[in-house]
Amino acid sequence: MIEYATAKELAQSVADSEADELDPHESYVIVDEFSHEYPWGWIFEPVLEPYLSTGQPCPRTGAWCISVDRFSGKIQTSSWAGWRADQWPIVELLLIDPGTETTDVYRFLRELKGWSAVETRRQMATVPTVIATGPLTSLQPVAQSLSERGAAIELRQKHS
Repeated sequence: MIEYATAKELAQSVADSEADELDPHESYVIVDEFSHEYPWGWIFEPVLEPYLSTGQPCPRTGAWCISVDRFSGKIQTSSWAGWRADQWPIVELLLIDPGTETTDVYRFLRELKGWSAVETRRQMATVPTVIATGPLTSLQPVAQSLSERGAAIELRQKHS
């Protein structure tokens, strides 16, 4: 099992190799405040220098991330715009039953999805219903939040 410092070094080496495509005065830097820890490992969001240090608007953003698995040390890169299919399975988050405390689930879904009151009630009444589709790592926190509010949920792999 690897520690955060080692994972950060691995991510920085990937960022350095990607910096070959940048202008000569620019580089990617792994910064702690843009690093996210999960039970399986970390996601690092490289930032562009000198824009972070100077506070200047960046003409382009990195819009990509590096994940490092804490158990295997496996490194993967992906775009925030769309995860590569070979990285994490794409899953559907299904609401099976909103539970007995439906008000908390209702409020959470409205905020999460931006649904109107009518649309939220309709979705909650037509269970099971798909709440979201995406990579497992991004849907797990949503699934946990729904479970903590008493909802019965299911994560199932989406097949093409």
